Amino acid sequence: GTSLTLINTDLIPGDTRSIDGRPILIDWDQAAYGSFYVDLPNYFSVETALCYRDALAELGLDILPAVFMDHFHEVRRYMGLRYLEVGLQAWRYSSPRKKHEQ
Repeated sequence: GTSLTLINTDLIPGDTRSIDGRPILIDWDQAAYGSFYVDLPNYFSVETALCYRDALAELGLDILPAVFMDHFHEVRRYMGLRYLEVGLQAWRYSSPRKKHEQ
């Protein structure tokens, strides 16, 4: 099996909707071909990621839990770094300036 597929790369809870009881994803402007592991850390906890692994196994892509979690944690570190700049910029521009900096 392979982990390569169509990925969103910016999957966040606010990008899900429900139409007729079926979940859909919006905001595909950063979509790419890559490892499905990239989409997991922003949306799934460790527990729900394992449920995702179980669902993949039911569909024929059976990845050992230890291997799956190694990849999940590896990508999770990357995703934290990916959004670090965004968080720092928001903090920089929203933090109150000291009197001597104005």
